[in-house]
Amino acid sequence: MILPVFDGANRPAVSRDMRGRQGIVAALRTLAAISHTREVCQVLGAIVAIAETCPLRSEGVEHLRLALADHADRVLVFGGVGEGGTHRVPLPAAISPLGALAVILRHAGEEHAIVAAADLRHPSSELLRYMVQVRGSFDAVAPERADGSLQPLLALYHPRCARRAAGLVTGGERELSVLLASAHLRRISFDEVAKFGHPTDLLARGE
Repeated sequence: MILPVFDGANRPAVSRDMRGRQGIVAALRTLAAISHTREVCQVLGAIVAIAETCPLRSEGVEHLRLALADHADRVLVFGGVGEGGTHRVPLPAAISPLGALAVILRHAGEEHAIVAAADLRHPSSELLRYMVQVRGSFDAVAPERADGSLQPLLALYHPRCARRAAGLVTGGERELSVLLASAHLRRISFDEVAKFGHPTDLLARGE
């Protein structure tokens, strides 16, 4: 049995046991705060199906979900029809790629969102890992095709792009390339992409 200890003013003094309990409570509160911060800062993996041009196939979505799950804290499907138990966020039928990104970034935390088209033919987990590793403080990370253009639907976007994307959509813009042109961009060169396979295959979309 632990008896209370009184100080000179006849007030209960804090025993070492009480201080220990207070320390444990403080530590638990700190851990809770850290956990909350990690949740807020989590990386979103976004599989996006834009209108009828990007239908969802069960096997394709599952393969892409697994590739994203290696690098994201949560994976959502935007548009199309929900597949494989992955949570789906509906998109308007006529939405543009830029409009879809604006919706995706509203669901992101404080970290980059990995955005991948649902109809990518051969998504590479290794290429995604590399893109995540080099993202740093860039607004966006996007891989380069053979002709020097970018594949904007296999890319990373920071939530700070959300306001710019929304503004462009309001102004009638539809293309992601316009957003990328004004972003602090980490371009993954064609030669960098080639380290993970043939770029044409890795970046191609469609059947």
